[in-house]
Amino acid sequence: MARRQQPGTRRIGRLLEVCTQSARVLLGCEDRPDGRSVPCWQPLSKLLLAGGVLIALAIATRVNYGPFRRNFLLIHTLAEMFSIVVAVCIFALAWNSRDRLDNSYLLVVGTAYFFVGCLDLTHTLAYKDMGVFASVTVDEPTQLWIAARYVEAISLFAAPLLLRRTVRARLLLAIYAAATAALLWSIFASDLFPRCFEPGRGLTTFKKISEYAISALLVASLVLLIHKRRWFEPSVLALMGGSAIITVGSEMAFTLYRDPYGPANLWGHVLKIVSFYLVYRAVVFRGLVRPHELIFRELKQHEEALQLARDELEQRVRQRVAELVEVNEQLTREAQARQEARETLALQHRRFVSLLHMLPGYVGLHGRDHRTRFANHKFLELFGEPGERLCYEVHGNRDSPCPACPLTDDDLPDQAGQWQWTSSAGRTYHVWAYPFTDIDGSRVALELGIDITERKVLERRVLEISEMEQRRIGQDLHDTLGQNLTGAAFLSKVLGEKLSRRQAPECDDAAAIEELLNQAVAQTRSIAKGLCPVEVSLGGLADALEELAAGVRRVFEIACTFEHDPIDLLPPAVTSHAYRIVQEAVNNAVKHANASAIAIRARRRDHAFELVVADDGDGMPPGRDPPKGMGLRIMQYRAGVIGATIDVSSAPGEGTTIRCRLPLPRPVHEGHSAP
Repeated sequence: MARRQQPGTRRIGRLLEVCTQSARVLLGCEDRPDGRSVPCWQPLSKLLLAGGVLIALAIATRVNYGPFRRNFLLIHTLAEMFSIVVAVCIFALAWNSRDRLDNSYLLVVGTAYFFVGCLDLTHTLAYKDMGVFASVTVDEPTQLWIAARYVEAISLFAAPLLLRRTVRARLLLAIYAAATAALLWSIFASDLFPRCFEPGRGLTTFKKISEYAISALLVASLVLLIHKRRWFEPSVLALMGGSAIITVGSEMAFTLYRDPYGPANLWGHVLKIVSFYLVYRAVVFRGLVRPHELIFRELKQHEEALQLARDELEQRVRQRVAELVEVNEQLTREAQARQEARETLALQHRRFVSLLHMLPGYVGLHGRDHRTRFANHKFLELFGEPGERLCYEVHGNRDSPCPACPLTDDDLPDQAGQWQWTSSAGRTYHVWAYPFTDIDGSRVALELGIDITERKVLERRVLEISEMEQRRIGQDLHDTLGQNLTGAAFLSKVLGEKLSRRQAPECDDAAAIEELLNQAVAQTRSIAKGLCPVEVSLGGLADALEELAAGVRRVFEIACTFEHDPIDLLPPAVTSHAYRIVQEAVNNAVKHANASAIAIRARRRDHAFELVVADDGDGMPPGRDPPKGMGLRIMQYRAGVIGATIDVSSAPGEGTTIRCRLPLPRPVHEGHSAP
């Protein structure tokens, strides 16, 4: 396998390609629009013509001094006027075609060259022997030259960066006008612009450094052009790249002269003519001769694609004409089959909609905007026509999306969301929301709600019966079995004493029986307290929670404390559920939180009875929802049965706090009756 070229090698190859193409375009060797080859004598004639011009300029430089000094001014003026005319033509072409351009490269370059031409015109007129400005020195034309080259280099560097961005033409024109005015003011009206030429010493350090900086910007602009070459015609890219390279040579020539009328200055202007000629070929010439190839390659690509599509269309039309009869018959058969498949689809659609309407639960199809696209009969019966109301507004006047709604996630989840909610009529619904992508590509969720009010009532009744049965069994164990075992233990003790007085050998057996019976009594009482901890304990909820804390300290060796305010007498069902909630919270702290200390608190707060279980365990990471295991669900259900609420708060390393809040009836004040 061939090795991949290194990035540096590829860049050098691109640069050489641009240089080669620039030479071909300069000599007129680029391909013609009609695809015909260029006669060999045309490039040779252009080469001879260019060589003749350069030889004439070289001869002219020999007579620059003394009485022939005005020859330099003539050549300099012609060179500058050529570049000024090219700059104005580029601006005119770019400005008048700005509304038809797909990007901003030509607009930026055209606007920049207009103001570069303005600065070059001022530079030409500012020469001392031109007689336009009376008080200028050699420094002002040199400053104007540097200012114009900075504007040109910065614009050529910025234009590829703005290639695919929209630029406001009038704002761009105003920015360049303001920048040009500021440069002219700094040169003629103030001393802000640094000196560039000093008589007797020649070029200043600022002028030389500026030429190198301008050259660096031009090289960088060439790199950007190569990087974005896919947006340009190859010949246009070659011309603009060649112009940048020759402009760098021109700037290097302007670092060598000591006399503004010297040969180095003249050759710099000659290279400038070549540079502007390449820009002229790239923009003005192609804008007038080949406007369809101007700057933006996609225009030509669109035209070529259109031509190709037209040719293909003609070929396909000819094929279609030849196969018209067969295609017509085939289309007829397909139309019949399609029509049959469309009655079938309609029947399936009606069957599916009928099934949705027959479901015992309500069905709604909701979009990402939470507006209802479909509602079955049950939905309309329960909530009415949704209209412009959002789905969560329809379901109980919520002001935010329902919990676990899949439409609120950034990514479409794979599983259905589930939640329960209670309507204003007191009916409880269990909801499944199935997310999927509709046929139009939009994101939707199918919501199915089932009325589980009777089931919730049955569950509550089963839980109450279970609690009653537990209390009954606990009471029976305590009152019957416990008493019987206690009596048997007492009789065993009496029997043992009688056998001891007789010194019978069965005395030890009677003592062992008494010990076993006492252990059975203790176990029976422990089981009874677990089944009915509050009612068995004469002290009520406070004593039961105190015994729970003592059991945790004894069995698990964890510091468990219980603090409480005076606890009012609560109904037995409330007392039992409250104890079970605390018991489940303590079990979670012991089993899952790795806690070393647990605090149980019972207190009154703002007409409410509050039970708090706080531990110093691991806690939960930030952003994670509270655990939703069976334990917490049972606690929440028990709280709902007695009209309380459960709140869970946790933080990493700070443990977990579970708070159960039970509203209490407000006291009846003297002089007022109860509501």
